[in-house]
Amino acid sequence: MRTEKKHELAAKDYLLGSLIFSAPALTQTHLLKANDFSTKHLNDGRPPRMTAEVKADLIAKMERWLPEKQATTCTRLTQKHPAVKNYVRELAEKAGVKASDYTLKTQILRPAFRNWRRRN
Repeated sequence: MRTEKKHELAAKDYLLGSLIFSAPALTQTHLLKANDFSTKHLNDGRPPRMTAEVKADLIAKMERWLPEKQATTCTRLTQKHPAVKNYVRELAEKAGVKASDYTLKTQILRPAFRNWRRRN
């Protein structure tokens, strides 16, 4: 018959005290502080490049210019036409708007062309 031997583990001069890392931090020792963790105070992105008034004015000017230009052009005007691109850039520069071609196309040209085509 086999007898099982029980082993005892012992460590001399070892004291198991309270575990400091498991206790919650009661004080803040670093310099970074968070006042509010909600997202309601964060910006919703970059501020708009142009105000609604400027945008409406540029669209209206573009709508007035399109029939005049179409009357003097042999081909159909599109948003990609060089004269259209140059004119919208010129309008934006006069209005003091610094925007990319993509922004001008999406916010000025598309609405202006949509309105112009509805009238014709």
